[in-house]
Amino acid sequence: MTRPLRERDRLLSLGTKIVIGLVLGIAAGLFFGELCRPLKVVGDTFVALLQMTVLPYIVVALIANVGRLSLARGRTLLGRAAVVWLLLLVAGLCVLLFMSLSFPDRAVPSFFSARLVAPPEPPDFLAFFVPTNVFQSLVTNAVPGVVLFCICVGAALIGIPNKDSVIRGLDTVGEAIARVNGFFIGLTPYGVFAIAAAAAGTMTVAEFGRLRGYLLVYSFTSLILAFWLLPMLAAACTPFRYRDILRTSSDALFTAFATSKVLVVLPMMIDRTRQLFREGEAEVPETAPCIDVLYPLAYPFPYLGKVLTLLFIPFAAAFVGRTLLLDDYPGLFGLGVLSLFGGPLLAIPFLLELNELPSDMMQLFVLSGVYTGRVGDLVGVMNLVTFTIITTCALTGFLRIRWRVLGLVLGVGAGLVLAAGASSRAYLDTVKDSYQRDKILAGMHLQSAGDTVEARVVERPEPNPVRLRPGQSRLERIRERGVLRVGFNDDNLPYAFRNGRGELVGLDVQMAHWLARDLGATLEFVPFERGSLAAQISADHFDIAMSGLVGTLARSQKMKLSEPYLEATFSLVVRDYRARELGDAERLARSGSLRVGILTESQFTRALGFLAPRAETVIVLSTRWYFEEAHDLDALILSAEAGAAWTILYPGFQVVVPTRHKIAMPMVYALPDGDEDWAEFVDFWVSFQKGMGGVGRLYDYWVRGETPGGRSRRWSVLRNVLGD
Repeated sequence: MTRPLRERDRLLSLGTKIVIGLVLGIAAGLFFGELCRPLKVVGDTFVALLQMTVLPYIVVALIANVGRLSLARGRTLLGRAAVVWLLLLVAGLCVLLFMSLSFPDRAVPSFFSARLVAPPEPPDFLAFFVPTNVFQSLVTNAVPGVVLFCICVGAALIGIPNKDSVIRGLDTVGEAIARVNGFFIGLTPYGVFAIAAAAAGTMTVAEFGRLRGYLLVYSFTSLILAFWLLPMLAAACTPFRYRDILRTSSDALFTAFATSKVLVVLPMMIDRTRQLFREGEAEVPETAPCIDVLYPLAYPFPYLGKVLTLLFIPFAAAFVGRTLLLDDYPGLFGLGVLSLFGGPLLAIPFLLELNELPSDMMQLFVLSGVYTGRVGDLVGVMNLVTFTIITTCALTGFLRIRWRVLGLVLGVGAGLVLAAGASSRAYLDTVKDSYQRDKILAGMHLQSAGDTVEARVVERPEPNPVRLRPGQSRLERIRERGVLRVGFNDDNLPYAFRNGRGELVGLDVQMAHWLARDLGATLEFVPFERGSLAAQISADHFDIAMSGLVGTLARSQKMKLSEPYLEATFSLVVRDYRARELGDAERLARSGSLRVGILTESQFTRALGFLAPRAETVIVLSTRWYFEEAHDLDALILSAEAGAAWTILYPGFQVVVPTRHKIAMPMVYALPDGDEDWAEFVDFWVSFQKGMGGVGRLYDYWVRGETPGGRSRRWSVLRNVLGD
């Protein structure tokens, strides 16, 4: 059917160049490592150049091609496009359903990390699809709104008698934009090289081991859809052969994979699909307008490349030992497809919460997106190509369904799905997850040796062996003895706790080392319990208590409190599946009698009383007790900063901030009453550390989990093998 053309050699040459650029880029990244980082600017520039022409092309092509249709033809196009789209979507969801069953049902450790982040704003579907300002939609790349505007303008042109001159002008502009885009497409091999080199030189794959189950099943599913089911469905229903369809989509596949942008290859797909119909002698006057309309019309909808991300929900369920029943899948797929109009980053958190899965899993989803986003774009390109070819043939009279071939395609596809699913399940059943849930916190340590002093931990609390002389301040005693005694409680993540080697570490432990260093003293850490803090500090067990203490009115009456160095934000720590219920102020106020744990009485208790008047507060023994022991408590009042650190260890819990306005209390150090010299020195020292940025640096490491000095250098042949 397809005639050999000299132009095909040029197209294949471009595809070959793209592959060569991709391979050479990866090789350069592995060889030169971090030296390839500047190439990211080149890759970003290339992607921006491709994006520059896309939306203008969509505008002129849609208006012109819808405008030249008749009213009846437009109705037919939309009706048949909807049918083909739904059939392809159903076929893809069936594959997803069977591949989802590959994930083994077994209890495994929960996710390793948690960060307190602002929840994403719910998508404004009205603004997304109905633009009040089309120019704003163009600026923000709100493609559905732009498409709707263009369809409306094109539909209005249908009934205008003297529209030919307008359409010819739009065609001329479209041809000019297509030429510009064609020039940039010629640069694709070089852009792909820069993108691949920068990615291979700077990205690390160390954390991907924990995602192998998801990546394996995702890869199998993508390969089945992109290189068998979708192109073979097009071959079974149209005059074109399987290899013709692959050839048509090859350049777009490589470019979309390299750039991780389906949008930028729309003009390329339009051009290659037009050429396919010309070469296949299936071109009629209506062919080009149909192709020009169908691609931008279909792009804003959740194509199968996006729908593939729904595989993450069954993976997350298997990861935490929860089984999704077959009854759960209709709701998962139905709501999932609808929520994907707002994008995966909005859809996945919503679906995790809906299925009572730890919100911490979102971190793994983002991590996996480095790979899955690009593979999903392969499926997205093939989905759009298949949809456009089948729908165009249905509109132009070239639809030829070969039922025996179609049956063979579906049969072989089902066999591939079963084989891939069974092999994935068999492999994953043999894999042991070696992850330890406390791995991250266990590896945290005090900063460089120059910032620490000699220190020892006193096993039993006891008064300072050197008593104060009459009229002597603690500042004088510290300088004379050369020892600073600091009270600590190691149940205070991330301020004072034991790491994996049993060392006492944390933000306040580091601050204690700094204070001792500035005093020219060594350290003695003396343990205290929350209930005995006032008595111990009065009995001179330590000079200062530094252990994640929140300044309360009750404490201010029993001891001297330093100037605040941080803030503690009111929050509740709840089980993940109750986050929606207890994380909303209105729903919390309507809740029945709640039992809420609290470590010490504070103004946070009063804040809870305003939010949930019927709530009962219960003093708990320790923070760890709440997470590890059986109890009937609904929540624990804890600062959001500390709660986020605890949910690293216990990812089945989540930090929620149900208040409409931020409620915060000062974090302070506790000092003995009556020693003004010592109190003034500590206040000045705290102000000094805040002003010099020391507190901020420690906050970034211990609370936000940022590695000092940024990422470690990536392995490369040049540095690690050749030693340059």
